[in-house]
Amino acid sequence: MTDSPDRYISPVDDRPLNYRALSMGAVASVILGLLSVLIIPTALTSLDAFLTTVLIPIAGLIVGVVSFRKIGRSPDQFTGRGIAAAGVVASSVFLITGSVLAGYVYQSEVPDGYARIDFSTLRPWYETGPTPQVVGKLPPEILQLEGQEVFITGFMRPPEFLRNIDRFLLVRDNNTCCFGPIDNVKYYDQVQVKLVGSLRADYAKRTYNMAGKLHVHPDNVGKGAGYPVFSLEADYLK
Repeated sequence: MTDSPDRYISPVDDRPLNYRALSMGAVASVILGLLSVLIIPTALTSLDAFLTTVLIPIAGLIVGVVSFRKIGRSPDQFTGRGIAAAGVVASSVFLITGSVLAGYVYQSEVPDGYARIDFSTLRPWYETGPTPQVVGKLPPEILQLEGQEVFITGFMRPPEFLRNIDRFLLVRDNNTCCFGPIDNVKYYDQVQVKLVGSLRADYAKRTYNMAGKLHVHPDNVGKGAGYPVFSLEADYLK
């Protein structure tokens, strides 16, 4: 006698599979949340460095919230709500902590007696519009910077010697404008630095905080490389 095939079919086989996919968004959010720890050392360096990493926790926060809601709307299809919540918490903690640290560093990094400026301060208003006017003349607000004790942050343009440097060119950035041909660097995107006394620097691919007496040389406007319009006698370097 031949056994019926139905004899070997288990009742369990008729039950629907209760499978839920792990949300990849939840996984991504917790990874971004863990990577957000990078915001702490950059926040302790400078505000500019902080801004290069702040998008990590922001992305982790957005991805985590979206994934958390998506899982909540479709609990029968996706799992990982706890993972998404962990990503949101980690991203939020690091974002808040990094923002507080960066704000503190920004407020406290200027030595007493110096006024903060940046390279946009050195850029004449007529250079910002579509139609330049009075080109070659510095406006009064820039001429008034002569002899002022200022604090400015920038990058060191790679010098001929890399160690024990007492003179170098401080530039606005190390990418879009200032590490290309020197003739292409706008005069308001560079400051010739002279370190006074025994102060010396070694070249590194990072931002430098400088403070000292600023000098303005309006007659050098338009003369090109080798004729800096702005120079700084720096007695502070960090």
